[in-house]
Amino acid sequence: MTRHHTRPVVYLTLGTVGWETIDLLRLALAGLSELPLDVLVAIGSHFDPTQLGPLPDSVRVERFVRQDLVLPRVDLAVHHGGSGTLLAAAAQGVPQLAMPMGADQFQNAEALATSGAGVAVPQGGVTAAAVRDGVRQLIDDPSHRAAANRIRGEILALPTPADRINDLVALVA
Repeated sequence: MTRHHTRPVVYLTLGTVGWETIDLLRLALAGLSELPLDVLVAIGSHFDPTQLGPLPDSVRVERFVRQDLVLPRVDLAVHHGGSGTLLAAAAQGVPQLAMPMGADQFQNAEALATSGAGVAVPQGGVTAAAVRDGVRQLIDDPSHRAAANRIRGEILALPTPADRINDLVALVA
């Protein structure tokens, strides 16, 4: 399943808002560390990377990464279900595990799971085992990647802003 490497690479982020997420990151990392894969974690500016505790060599922690550069190179995304991360991963055909915490994330996670392009962990259900099992499902079942690639194709088929500028100007006029 790997795109450009010998082991699957997982991108883990919980977005740019603090949300008291350091414990959630620790749980996710505990589950991911049980699998033969490499993990890139973006923790944001709210936390010190040392708050995650000791980590295996297979985990790399950054405060910030550019998703537009990272997502084309990863095999899976594990995240909070925020619209930006979910749509950016969908545009790259990346299967996703969503762990929603608030706002529209619950609806986003449900839509992701319904599409087949990912798995949603239910509210309050994030455990190391749930993350491990969800990621294992995404790796082992090729239907998730197929659904993610179908959605990517749908996104690529959408008109660009340049294609629609005349329509927008006409609406304003």
